[in-house]
Amino acid sequence: MALTALSPAERAEELKVAEQTAQYQHMTPVELGKTITEMENQMIRHAELLEFEEAADMRDQIKQLREQALM
Repeated sequence: MALTALSPAERAEELKVAEQTAQYQHMTPVELGKTITEMENQMIRHAELLEFEEAADMRDQIKQLREQALM
């Protein structure tokens, strides 16, 4: 199996996700719920402004956060 090097942008994104995951792990269920609601509002706002890539990023972050909350 060949390993490919990550581009600087891909590496930065991986670090961003890891930092966010670590931050969310210390939240209570109530805090997680509030954070998810805030993120959903941000996602909707991005979509209203036709910022679809940002909205999709928020969607992906929300999905990951929900999955983490179920663990």
